Amino acid sequence: MPLVLYALALAAFAIATTEFVVVGMLPTLAGELSVSVPTAGYLVTGYAAGVAIGGPLLALAARRLPPRTTLIGLMTLFCAGHLVMAAAPDFTVLLVARLVTASAHGAFFGTGTVVAGAAVPAARRGRAIALMFTGLSVATVIGVPGGTLLGQQLSWRAPFAAVAVLSAAAGLALYRLLPRERPAPAAGTGAGAPRSAPGALALALATTVLGWGAIFVPYTFISPYLQRVSGFGAGTVTALLLLFGVASAAGGLLGGRAGDRHPTGALPVALVALAAVLALVGAGGGSRPLMVVLLVCWGVAGFALVPTLQSRVVAIAGPASTLAATLNIAAFNIGITAGSALGGALVNAGRLRAAPAVAAAVVLAAVIPAVLSGRAGRRPRRPRPAARRASLGVHAARRR
Repeated sequence: MPLVLYALALAAFAIATTEFVVVGMLPTLAGELSVSVPTAGYLVTGYAAGVAIGGPLLALAARRLPPRTTLIGLMTLFCAGHLVMAAAPDFTVLLVARLVTASAHGAFFGTGTVVAGAAVPAARRGRAIALMFTGLSVATVIGVPGGTLLGQQLSWRAPFAAVAVLSAAAGLALYRLLPRERPAPAAGTGAGAPRSAPGALALALATTVLGWGAIFVPYTFISPYLQRVSGFGAGTVTALLLLFGVASAAGGLLGGRAGDRHPTGALPVALVALAAVLALVGAGGGSRPLMVVLLVCWGVAGFALVPTLQSRVVAIAGPASTLAATLNIAAFNIGITAGSALGGALVNAGRLRAAPAVAAAVVLAAVIPAVLSGRAGRRPRRPRPAARRASLGVHAARRR
């Protein structure tokens, strides 16, 4: 694989680390900045909103820039934002800086997906995207626990400073490895525009919201589930989450390969497999040996969705449409927010045990738009009148 994919994976590692490391530091942040824990929670929910809203807006603003310039600029912004967070004098500055970096997060993954797909032949696009997104999985295994430990041992500012260093390293690597190129066509124009297949694109985005969001119905509360339902101790839960992270990294790579070989069928099959695993988690969560196996299957099946979902959007919208890819990153975060909220409602109602079964039902609902988007994406589009006349002229010339 081209070296630039590893630079993109390093950037993804830094981005995913900062997205989730705040969760483990909320009590410390609240105390140090003299705000309540619920107020500090806006650093988490606000970040998701920044990705979902600011990401597409930033991608739209940068639509006329070459992808190389966009990616380097976004990583520079991301690095600068984390330097501000590391030195933030109060909660307001920290929150604003986090919202800005969240917007860079969304736009970076949208543009990075297109660059990763263009760095390899079309038949290997899914594997290239999967390699980039491996940075997310590795962040859950190493970056987030390491960043949390750094914040607990040194200062809550230390993880933000560390992410700034990682961002600078990723930006420098991209500067060295990305070729210089002409400005990209504006989003919304040309064959790769999102509006070239609006129905199929909407179905693909709906698949992302439902399929990915369903995972977080039970996963948001996986620690209490493993302790209360499965009967694991707190120390064992930490080891199991590490195992889940390793399985998710493997699942992302497998999903990329499957998407390349079966571009239409891989996504529905992955969704059905995930629904089956979640249903089994709900039915057999009380068995500790079975739960260990199911947790591995959950990580593999769940994260196999990431490259297949993103590849589906790129295939529908065209490799030149960074806006469509960024909208799908927004869809991922909308799904996370909605899934976590649904899981919280179940837990508050005393239905923690039912969360995996509810998630399985939502995943099955995602199969419908997944199948329909695959069919719509394959459907040949009627040429525009001008293009049709030109084509007829060519054929007439050939007959003469």
